[in-house]
Amino acid sequence: THGRYLCQSILIMRVLDYDPFIHALEKHFQSSKSTGTVRISFKRVVGASHKRRAHEGEQENYCLVRAKCGKERISTRISSKDIVRFQLAFAALCRSQMDALKKRDRKRGAQKRHV
Repeated sequence: THGRYLCQSILIMRVLDYDPFIHALEKHFQSSKSTGTVRISFKRVVGASHKRRAHEGEQENYCLVRAKCGKERISTRISSKDIVRFQLAFAALCRSQMDALKKRDRKRGAQKRHV
């Protein structure tokens, strides 16, 4: 019975290419603007991408980027030669979506220090 619950709780993750991932991430940010959270994780992967290449001795380094918004999960693999281009696009996306952040109330902190 435990296996049945485990299978029901597994969510399917869509693996996307570089550009569709950025567009899907932008949609996640827009949908979670008023309420919700977008969780993003980066993982450096060192090694072969396929078992066949592992036997040949070729190793490919890449970065695995995952994002989760609600129950939808997306991911992409960024090769080491495309990482700078991805970082620029990701930074631009993050800057454009930071308008929903609330400003910090500095008056409270000043009152606590003076008391």
